[in-house]
Amino acid sequence: MTQKDKYMGDTVGFICDRLYGKIEYDANQLKLFQTREMARLRHVSLSAIPTWTIPTGVCASKFEHSIGVAHLATIVGSKAEFQDIARDLYFAALAHDLGTPPFSHTSEYFQVKLTGKNHEKFVEEIIEGGEFAKEVRRQGGDIKRIIELIKGENKPVSDIVNGTIDIDNLDNTLRYGVSVGLLDELMYSPEELAKAFAIKEGELVLLADHIGGLAAWERVRQSVYEFVYGIYNLSAGTILFRALDFARRDGEISRDYFLMTDAEALHFLLTKCNKRTRTLMERADKWIFYPRVFNLREVNISEELANNLLDSDNRGLLADEISKKLKIPPEDVSVYMGKDKGFKKIHLPIVGESGDRVHEPQSDLTYMVQVFVHPNWTTRSAEVAEVVNEYLS
Repeated sequence: MTQKDKYMGDTVGFICDRLYGKIEYDANQLKLFQTREMARLRHVSLSAIPTWTIPTGVCASKFEHSIGVAHLATIVGSKAEFQDIARDLYFAALAHDLGTPPFSHTSEYFQVKLTGKNHEKFVEEIIEGGEFAKEVRRQGGDIKRIIELIKGENKPVSDIVNGTIDIDNLDNTLRYGVSVGLLDELMYSPEELAKAFAIKEGELVLLADHIGGLAAWERVRQSVYEFVYGIYNLSAGTILFRALDFARRDGEISRDYFLMTDAEALHFLLTKCNKRTRTLMERADKWIFYPRVFNLREVNISEELANNLLDSDNRGLLADEISKKLKIPPEDVSVYMGKDKGFKKIHLPIVGESGDRVHEPQSDLTYMVQVFVHPNWTTRSAEVAEVVNEYLS
């Protein structure tokens, strides 16, 4: 008997999903989809950088992704060891992105800065007192446990939703690649990989019999993140980040911003914010791409430098320094600092008849600094490099 057979009713409709085909839903599930919180996700992109600013296909929505993750949760929840938490696992999977701000991870830095919470922790604020929580309670869900699963605080089961490999990233990597046109085939089956989750001796593990697609999942992540950290995506992404940073500095970003849809946020930034923010958003909207004039990618760096590159405050500070030293308008410079998330070490043991083994990523972690400038200033790349090297030294 499947999870759906146990506590879901008769089918009232279905979703034609680009990864899984026909996903049926019943009246109770439809009521969840109709809540205000879930409806907003239909207007928030899975991409942190709006795909109307870059030459790709239109990315899937966070709602579509959430439906996919919830579908994978039903596969995990149908296994005997997860039966007692299956219902809340489904609700958590469906709700895991409710706290996502417009432009998702690009705005999340500002969400943390202003509220002290990332999007997983912000879910608690979204759910409490809302339509989704009311409907979940009516259907017998435990809101406290659902929030713990989303935040990764109900070990070991919460690692299924919030871990180094989880049903969230099993879905989003492939869905992103297919929807924006990077992939022309489904290179692995998230459904099969979802079957790998199991509990052995009180510990969450991956069953070796179901991870044949793990290497393909890693290759897809590599392909996707090569694009994500590539020049076209980050040119637009750093412009958006810079626009938001100017708005934050002017006190124009409030808690209400994080509850907007992408379209509402675009309108707000274009019409209600300071001149620099408006200028940057207009450029992004018109495909005025900033060329990349500096590109540093390193594997072996000091701990101090790694910490500096992971501190998102330094993106704006370095852009300001370049603007000051080169005497060019602040809105004409944008910066990305960070690490390549395309490769990660999976902490769950892989269990099989031949014994347990530990996963090793296919490549080392890469740290990067990329600087973009308005096309008027591309001849000054050598000066940019000098400022960056001085800043990082």
